Amino acid sequence: KHVLSEDVVERRVDPDSGKLYTKRLILKTNPVPRWAKALFKDRAGFVIEHSVVDPRTCSLTTWTSNVSLTYWSLIVEKCTYCPHPDNRSKTMVKREASFSSSASLVGPRIASFCRSRFQKNAQQCLLGWNHVLEGMYGLPGHPKPLSIRLDRLIDITKMRTLNS
Repeated sequence: KHVLSEDVVERRVDPDSGKLYTKRLILKTNPVPRWAKALFKDRAGFVIEHSVVDPRTCSLTTWTSNVSLTYWSLIVEKCTYCPHPDNRSKTMVKREASFSSSASLVGPRIASFCRSRFQKNAQQCLLGWNHVLEGMYGLPGHPKPLSIRLDRLIDITKMRTLNS
């Protein structure tokens, strides 16, 4: 509901490594807290996402950053999905994010709000992933892709707030 459009800007496969590189431009919206409604007339904003799929390591890494409203809030997120080192039948996701704001008076409050919302959204995302994966691979009668089974995502989230 919050993603209004997605456009693939670039996609290529590196012939030497076999890695798939993708760049997407995403238009999305998010609810704004009451205290910030006067600052943000337009609720939609652009996000750029770079991703790399590495078939050799069975990993996916994404870097996501907002393009709109960067004076008020710059959010940079990196997610790495890879086989769990102790149990390759599980997928591990490592999330890292940084938050900053150049707005002098309300900047720290905006960065703190973004950090809290990110943490809440990351938890909801994890629950959604688990729901989809259980539906695809956890129920009898559902085919499993090749020899890979994704049971549960293990979430390791690291966040920091940067003061500009």
